[in-house]
Amino acid sequence: MGEAGRVASGVDASKMAERARRGGGGRLDKSITLPPDEIFRNLENAKRFAIDIGGSLAKLAYYSTVQHKVARVQSFDQSCKDVEPESPYEITVQEEITARLHFIKFENTYIEACLDFIKDHLVNTETKVIKATGGGAYKFKE
Repeated sequence: MGEAGRVASGVDASKMAERARRGGGGRLDKSITLPPDEIFRNLENAKRFAIDIGGSLAKLAYYSTVQHKVARVQSFDQSCKDVEPESPYEITVQEEITARLHFIKFENTYIEACLDFIKDHLVNTETKVIKATGGGAYKFKE
């Protein structure tokens, strides 16, 4: 929903609509920082990668594998009253590799920085291919 459609506390919606119509919404353009490395941490492990470059937003989607620890709890049968176990349960921790689908979106004005990141971290191998859609796909083909 656009700025004119939102009602902020203490601000009349009609005043906001008038400011938006005149182009003086009182909002300065803010630069955004591309997501930190933790969001892209599995980009090098991406099995599939796609980008949609639209008129105002660019969207990335990639599939990767993620390694993480999983704790499992096993309860013991308490029917034996003669023998008292050290603990009524046992916790085991195992490493698992699972699949994860990542989605990232950002303003299209930062597409150059994103493409540079992709070149540095993804396209450096011949086996990885980027699928691109949207009006900007042709523009940024190279």
